[in-house]
Amino acid sequence: MQRSEEIETTRSNLLTRRSTNEQQQAQLRQRLAAMETIAHSAEVIRTDVIELTRKAEELLGGDDDPFLSLTINTTRYDTWRAATEAALTSLKTEHDVLAHDIETQEQARTENADALAAADSARERARQRVLQSEERVVALIGDENDEESHAGLTSLLHRIKEAPTKLSELREQIVERSRHIHQALDAQLRAVESLYAPASNFIARSEVVKTAGLEFNAELRILPTWRSVSSGLDGRRNGEFLDWLAELPQRVEDTSWGQLAAQLTEALDRLEHERGDTDSELRDPASALRSTTTLDDFLMSMFDLSWLEVRFGLTGDGLPLSQLSPGQRGLVLIASRGVVDFGSGVVHALRSTSRVER
Repeated sequence: MQRSEEIETTRSNLLTRRSTNEQQQAQLRQRLAAMETIAHSAEVIRTDVIELTRKAEELLGGDDDPFLSLTINTTRYDTWRAATEAALTSLKTEHDVLAHDIETQEQARTENADALAAADSARERARQRVLQSEERVVALIGDENDEESHAGLTSLLHRIKEAPTKLSELREQIVERSRHIHQALDAQLRAVESLYAPASNFIARSEVVKTAGLEFNAELRILPTWRSVSSGLDGRRNGEFLDWLAELPQRVEDTSWGQLAAQLTEALDRLEHERGDTDSELRDPASALRSTTTLDDFLMSMFDLSWLEVRFGLTGDGLPLSQLSPGQRGLVLIASRGVVDFGSGVVHALRSTSRVER
């Protein structure tokens, strides 16, 4: 079998020779065509010369000396044409030989490529067998990442035993983050109560204001946005959980951390059980959610306490300011103006109110 380099070199030379041969044939055909055009034109001229000579003789009278003559060397043309056609025939013969030789080299090239491919395939199969043998050896030795090996099963058992502890730690961390948020909200509530203490005292001491049933109120309230927390749940898989979430605002007596922490902890338990029923089988928490909601998003919506807010303002007989009678609202205005007598700090407190119950 020829070497690949020899085959490619021979093939390249043959292709070059064939290209040269084809160029030479094209040149000869062009010359033949051009000369045939010239010969045809000369024949046309010769015909015209004969006709002109005949007419001239009729006018001049008979004479051995022709008025017009044209000589075409057809012998030279025929000789050249025969030689050119012979050269073209020779080139065609050479081209056929070259084509046969190229075909032979192409066949040799194909056979050589097939042989190389077969050798590569055999080598790859041998390499794969070696790799498989190495993998079997590694599997017999064991790897903690391979659950079918002794080391892998041991590692899996260890992770299973640790899972409840880690899960409990994560739950505690989530609830602890919420506790810090609640502390910050509670600090805001204390700050509001402190800021409005002068106005609250004035309202408490004023007989006129008390008669109208007016009082200052500040509280940490669950907002209606709490209902949006359940929007991330799949309704088909959370019948009891959805009802439980909807009733949470009615279950808590106040928004102290003790009350909320118990509810949030139970929410985690329900999320981990089928239908949100703590007596049902455990489930993957992510399976309780809609396809468009991630577990991180759902937990964030519940435990970031964005549904809690400090609300404060004046109420009359337990009603918000917007529901008071015109007389009561007028009294609120007079009372707020009357606070001026108790110091500029109280006035600033009333006028800096950012939220009033409506």
